[in-house]
Amino acid sequence: MSSSSGSVLDAEVESGFNSLSTALDSMDDRLAPLLNTPLHELRAAMTPIESAKFDLGVAYTLNSLFWMYLCTQGISPHDHAVKSELGRIKDCMVRVQKIDSEAPGGENSNKSLNKAAAKRFISAALAGDSQSSQNPSKTEQHTSKRKSHEPDTTAEAQKEKQYKKSKKMKKKSSKKVKK
Repeated sequence: MSSSSGSVLDAEVESGFNSLSTALDSMDDRLAPLLNTPLHELRAAMTPIESAKFDLGVAYTLNSLFWMYLCTQGISPHDHAVKSELGRIKDCMVRVQKIDSEAPGGENSNKSLNKAAAKRFISAALAGDSQSSQNPSKTEQHTSKRKSHEPDTTAEAQKEKQYKKSKKMKKKSSKKVKK
């Protein structure tokens, strides 16, 4: 190697170290409030789900840092137990996320309720006031079918009853003829 390529490599390495140093300083500034607060005070302000997420985040971060340390020492982290530990932590994160989304007040707890409410709003808006005065809505028709003990007084209902009666009579007469 010539001396000129050595200086370029040295400049690249120095640039890398400077950016790493800047990133670490930024991380120190962001973590200072967290590191200056006692752990029991942090946990007192957290829900159990938040506490589990916090613990898993810390465990994942520490194992990731150890992974990087192994890489800097020339040890393959793929053959080390840290790989299985990171996988176990990821599995736990998925379980906690699932529990959080299914819990009342979780991320996805109201999605099905919102869909049902949206359906009701849309069908009510589509039915509108103009149609409800001319034709009963589906819900009103469905309600009237369920309340069969109340007499239907509308002309359409009476015509429908007469039609059904005549249909039944035709079936009875056709059965008698077949015998």
